[in-house]
Amino acid sequence: MRYAYLILKKFYDSENISCLYVFHAFYEDGVRRKNLFDEMARNFKRIKVHLLPYHECKKVLGLTFNLAILDLHNNLEPNDVSRIIGVVKGGGLIILITPSFKTWMKIITRFQQNLLTIQYSVEDIRHIFVRRFISKLYSMDGIIIYDIDRMRLLKKSNIKLSLYKKRNIIIPEKKFFPQMIYELALTQDQVNVLRLLEKFYSKVIDRKLVMILTADRGRGKSCAIGIGVVALADRLYKRKGKCRILVTAPEEENVQSFFGLALKTFETLNYRVKVESKDENIIALRSRRISIEYYPPIECLRLNGDILVVDEAASLQVPMLYRIYDKFNKIIFSSTIHGYEGAGRGFSIRFLGMIRKDMNVDLIEYEMKEPIRYASNDPVEKWLFDTFLLDAEPAPLDDKDIEDVNKFNIKYYVPELEKFFLKKEKELREFIGIYVMAHYRNNPNDLGMMMDAPHHIVRMLKLPSNKIVNAVDMAIEGPIPIEIRRKLLSGLKLAGNIIPDRFIKHFKLFYFGDLKGIRIVRIATHPQVMGKGLGSYILKKIEEEAIKNGYDWIGAGFGASKELLNFWIKNKYIPIHISPDRNPVSGEYTVIVIKPLSARAVKYTSYANREFIIKLINSMSSPYYDLMPGIAEILLRKYFVIDDIIVKPNLTLVQRARLISYIFNEMTLETCMDVVKEIVSTYFYDLSKNAPILPIEDRLLLITRILQSKNWRTTCKELDLNPLSAIKKVRDIVKKLTKHYYGSIEELKEKTYAMLEKIRF
Repeated sequence: MRYAYLILKKFYDSENISCLYVFHAFYEDGVRRKNLFDEMARNFKRIKVHLLPYHECKKVLGLTFNLAILDLHNNLEPNDVSRIIGVVKGGGLIILITPSFKTWMKIITRFQQNLLTIQYSVEDIRHIFVRRFISKLYSMDGIIIYDIDRMRLLKKSNIKLSLYKKRNIIIPEKKFFPQMIYELALTQDQVNVLRLLEKFYSKVIDRKLVMILTADRGRGKSCAIGIGVVALADRLYKRKGKCRILVTAPEEENVQSFFGLALKTFETLNYRVKVESKDENIIALRSRRISIEYYPPIECLRLNGDILVVDEAASLQVPMLYRIYDKFNKIIFSSTIHGYEGAGRGFSIRFLGMIRKDMNVDLIEYEMKEPIRYASNDPVEKWLFDTFLLDAEPAPLDDKDIEDVNKFNIKYYVPELEKFFLKKEKELREFIGIYVMAHYRNNPNDLGMMMDAPHHIVRMLKLPSNKIVNAVDMAIEGPIPIEIRRKLLSGLKLAGNIIPDRFIKHFKLFYFGDLKGIRIVRIATHPQVMGKGLGSYILKKIEEEAIKNGYDWIGAGFGASKELLNFWIKNKYIPIHISPDRNPVSGEYTVIVIKPLSARAVKYTSYANREFIIKLINSMSSPYYDLMPGIAEILLRKYFVIDDIIVKPNLTLVQRARLISYIFNEMTLETCMDVVKEIVSTYFYDLSKNAPILPIEDRLLLITRILQSKNWRTTCKELDLNPLSAIKKVRDIVKKLTKHYYGSIEELKEKTYAMLEKIRF
């Protein structure tokens, strides 16, 4: 502590030193060290200490400190370290308090303990991440390692310390926002962003105004938008008497820097602000008739506002980005280039490419490059990005690589995990880079999980040039102990083992717990060679390996877009579960699919799929009223044929009579909906080999109008149909299905009415 104080005193001679001390509140020794430090720190009057438990570290996002001390004795959680490192300003000091490195590589941390599933014990933890962490401390400049126990310097900094110089910022003379707004900017990049945001004051008629702001982590893009949005709200309020700004992002935590600077800007403009919080996160600021409100992406689609801010846009699925783009006329998209929030392929290629081609949009693009807290090429930032692979990218492919892909001159690679994660840095960066460029919402903990979790394994495809073109992360699931199965039946929430959980909990298939399988956690292809069959190829190789090693099944869970569903269905994976709610970020329902590899797994999967279809059919009007008909159609397809099944509509005598009246156009669909729904449901239930066959267009119409009970206007709008044609089409389909299940309609009519005539009371 004394050494840290003397170093900082040299460079901050005229100001107080702010110190952040982070500790683990759930460990007695961690609390004891915190108390000792706090007592000692009181001897240094110019040091202002902020004590923070790790589980509250999001509270300091957006703040800056001269000194940060991280107690890593009890836990080494990648997310925590990567967050805290970023709050130290340029010229500051970071102290990591760790066990001796030899001891550290054997300790079971809280993070590692939480990785375990019921099939594994602490002895199975791999301890790879901590070894990588230590190795990077030794290999990077700007880091000193000192062994206090032996009073030995293990590594010098190799960097000459120099006075940290504050940057000169040039504020434009002609500007729309007041001078005090621009004075909140910490970099020239932020000034430039504020200047561009002034354009959002203008009215847009029959056009869109869109800004795409990109940057590496730590460039202050969210803060710049927070300042600019409040300045815009102030101007819009004065012009029209009110202003509503909507803000969305994958998580509330993503927008805390934005709200922190927005609040500061309100105060700079002398507004009295009401702050609304949820779980210690700011979710809204209100003053007079101005509101700045956070909502999950799916909720934003139901609201209206003057401007929509989308932070960490690359973490959103492309279908959600399209829906946001269609809904709003003034949108500010902010996205990280590198880092686990990085600009995925879906955002940077598909979505941004579409915007650039839109002739009805005024597009503003800006990339921020200047770090907000420290100088360019800062050694600590280099260490942070390198250790957590925040700047990982796929290898660029040349013509020869593309030719090898086209010829399937590729190798299925089963890495030796320890060697891959610790010795194959280039391959590891390419592997992680493919995930970063895909749509996955990765974070540093995912890296730690792949390295240390005993049930996680990775596979990949490599070219003759040794470049990686497909990356797969998998989790081994099952078998489930009998006593745990009984608890699952009673509602136990089980870590990992997602697919066995669904079979036992939702289908009550107790003995599915005997089986062992593999869940595909992530699968992604190099962005230069998408759509060339690499995903299907690696699945085939994984399946061959799984069969050889005695696994019973392979499965996956994912947000149900038509593109992804078709990929898995094409590879003969069977849907067996859909979540009851949409994901608030992607706006999609989560679907679980499975491919049985053993005879027992085939029987369990067939049983589960049939039950899934029954459940889905009877849930289409609620909760799946808003499920896209195209996705429902895929889920309700016939994936198994049951030879000995006899399927027939369950209709009363009167219902059969009304069915006949509907077919002969004597009654409307609305007066016979119960009857028609039974006929249509029977068709979708029917897994017999003689089941009627309908074209996809007819199935979509039945799903939308009958199963989801949408009115004619909504049905015709969604399916782009003429109302009169749609009404006639439904009647014709019902007639066809009735004929299949009852034979001659004339005979059915004659028999039904003859029986009705005998009813007398």
